[in-house]
Amino acid sequence: MSCQALFAPLSHGLARRAAWSELVHGGRLGFCDARRAAFLEEIRAVAPTQLSAAPRFYALYEAAYDGHVARGLGDAAALAATRALAGRRLRLVAAGGARVPPALLAFLERCFGAVARVS
Repeated sequence: MSCQALFAPLSHGLARRAAWSELVHGGRLGFCDARRAAFLEEIRAVAPTQLSAAPRFYALYEAAYDGHVARGLGDAAALAATRALAGRRLRLVAAGGARVPPALLAFLERCFGAVARVS
């Protein structure tokens, strides 16, 4: 069964589209509070199969990767540790709602593999 982690308010078009799509196809939703310090931990607990978000959200994962590298992890280990922050079931990452910088898109593809751009 698929699961979508949502954190943007449902008044945001991308969040609303993701929620309806998930529900129409029989999936589940996990609501996470982006204002909490343990935000990425909440997402890991939800263990989504897909994430749909604006680029500024994915910058959190890029910062986590940079932190792992700064602590001495090699590239492969830092990518694995960052990927683990999204839970064990993640299959698709969708970035949209704003322009996705090419460097961020390249990072997402290296870290998560399957990335979709959503307008």
